[in-house]
Amino acid sequence: MNRLLFVAGFIACCVVSTPVAAQTGQGQSSSSQNQSQAYKPQPVEGITWTKFTDPNEHAFSLDVPVGWKVEGGLVRRGPVDVSMFLRALSPDDSIMLIMGDPGPAIFGTPGLGAGPKAVAYRPGKEYARSYAESSLPAVCSDLKFISSSDRADIANGPLAKAVPGAQYDAGDALFSCTHHGKPMRAYMVAGTYLYRSPMRNMPGMWGVNLLDGCIAPEGQIERSTKIILHMLLSARQDPQWVKEQQGRIDQATRNINTITAAQQQAFDTRMASAKEQQRAMTQQFNSFDQILTQTATFSDGAGN
Repeated sequence: MNRLLFVAGFIACCVVSTPVAAQTGQGQSSSSQNQSQAYKPQPVEGITWTKFTDPNEHAFSLDVPVGWKVEGGLVRRGPVDVSMFLRALSPDDSIMLIMGDPGPAIFGTPGLGAGPKAVAYRPGKEYARSYAESSLPAVCSDLKFISSSDRADIANGPLAKAVPGAQYDAGDALFSCTHHGKPMRAYMVAGTYLYRSPMRNMPGMWGVNLLDGCIAPEGQIERSTKIILHMLLSARQDPQWVKEQQGRIDQATRNINTITAAQQQAFDTRMASAKEQQRAMTQQFNSFDQILTQTATFSDGAGN
């Protein structure tokens, strides 16, 4: 959690390049051809930019197209549990850009002791498709799946370094749909990570650290993803918010450590009690066995 926000955005140049490039393999080669330009926002023909600042906590700012309707911001569910989302609608209502989601992005996996909210891990490709199928019909009807693909260029790229020690997967999905009676395309790309518990059958944790997409006419998908890419790469965190959020994380960590220490002490106390019970039971059993075999030593009150 110390990489608080937009870790996906700053290294997403190979992610939102274009669905066409992803399917043909062009994105992988182009991303390595010009590393010096990889993380710089690039101009998009016909688009001028203005700055959007998170209205909730002023946690971040980024470029958005002038004249587009933009909504979103930081959503806080707890001291550490935060997420960012943004929706941008073109002036003619023909293109909607999707960045992140206001819902939870971290989940527990099923396992011994897992609660009822545990969710089985979904690799990036599966998550991109399931997210689109559950979220997009409300804005683009008659959603039909066209294709999906694993994105090894993302799964093996810089984005995976944001989750060291975890399994990382990424993938995208393409759909057809209808908006205002017109044929459209919907595209989603997602990156997910999984931390497995080192203890067998115990629950682990997984999360989503990349979720972007768009709904647009078929001929506008590539341009739409270029707009998203510019927005992602222009994003900046507010230093004061970062400092305050790091303080929340540190406090939460201390609370967890305190709770963990108390739990360990209680466990040690129970273990010591169990061992004493076991010792007493063993002693009792041995004494009983000695009586049965007439090997016990008896003495009277005078010690005879």
